[in-house]
Amino acid sequence: MKINRHIFTIALLLAIIFNYCWVYSQNKNNASNYLGIPSKAIIRSQNDFVTYSDTVSLKEEIPPAVRSKMKSLIKGSDYSENNLVFKVTYSSSVFIYIFKTYSFSIVRFYLIAYDAKNDRVSTISPSINGKWMENNEQGFSTRLLSEPLVEFQDFDNDNRNEIIIKERVHNGTFYNAVISNYFKFDKDLEFKKVFALESYYKTPIDDCIIRRTLKGKKVISELKCDSHDFSPVGEADLEFSRNVRIKSKNSIDEKYKGLLITGSGLNETVFINKGYSIAY
Repeated sequence: MKINRHIFTIALLLAIIFNYCWVYSQNKNNASNYLGIPSKAIIRSQNDFVTYSDTVSLKEEIPPAVRSKMKSLIKGSDYSENNLVFKVTYSSSVFIYIFKTYSFSIVRFYLIAYDAKNDRVSTISPSINGKWMENNEQGFSTRLLSEPLVEFQDFDNDNRNEIIIKERVHNGTFYNAVISNYFKFDKDLEFKKVFALESYYKTPIDDCIIRRTLKGKKVISELKCDSHDFSPVGEADLEFSRNVRIKSKNSIDEKYKGLLITGSGLNETVFINKGYSIAY
């Protein structure tokens, strides 16, 4: 009887050890599979995201479907422990997860829509270049970004809010600007870029700031130099259909006639439809 008891005890211990090893290996594999993908999202009270380290806001577990989508977006060099996720509320049951990834000197923000009611995620995940936004535009003498960095607005009056996400762009000394990227967001959780507004532009010659706002179907451009207030320099009439088209432009100050849409040097029509994709 004693021998049988010893055999039983040994068998039980071996079973416990085997089970522990199996569980450990599974957890290790799961952790490895989701390397670089945070398990929790930052939820800011402002319903926004930031470009610096936020260690005080609440955090919430990320749904498995969203983490799986994030896994499909990153490649080998993107598996950084610095990657972050922000959760922004679009409606009572739909949320936008903003996935910030690092890959050497490249920083990107991906948009992932999630329907909590039906546990669905968006197929397409557009992204913006976050390199020049990092740590509140660290390294720039003039900061152009202002919060909120993400907004919701029904700019085309179809009773459904578009998603507007700001992007800091930079190219040498000649181009420094903020672009407001407008994305349509349909009931199938799909994103489509519909407009790009160069909302702020720093002129390289006189070191002034041009501010642009979209009012109805007009882009209003205003100029600020030194300590003076913003004053109008012109406007552009747009037509929104399948693609955005510039109908007319009216310049108040001839000096800035060529800057009523963008200072990027790109074709104006291409810019307002696609934005600025040059990144380095």
